[in-house]
Amino acid sequence: MKLYSVGTDVLEEYEIERLEGKIDWAVYAYEIGSYDGSGIMFYKNTEGTFGVHSMGHCSCYGPVDDIVFSGTDDWREVLEKEVKPVNPKDYDAHLAQAVYDKVLELMETQHG
Repeated sequence: MKLYSVGTDVLEEYEIERLEGKIDWAVYAYEIGSYDGSGIMFYKNTEGTFGVHSMGHCSCYGPVDDIVFSGTDDWREVLEKEVKPVNPKDYDAHLAQAVYDKVLELMETQHG
């Protein structure tokens, strides 16, 4: 499993352990707040499909506690519809943009 962090904060070891065996790789941007966190993760699961997970949470939960490892074969569709920021003034637009740019870079390197 390969993780690419493009945010200001990184996942804790116990959070990473929750992902092992379920994803091949992921790009995420995560920021820890006072009693919460925000972020977005684009991943390729072990079944070979792509998905997105919102890492936003309150203090009762963590950034990957409610992740569901579903996905689709079309990585571009997922990236464009679920990650690409529409409004740069949105609260988490900078996180989405960082993930979008890194995924695009990785996929274009792998698939030309």
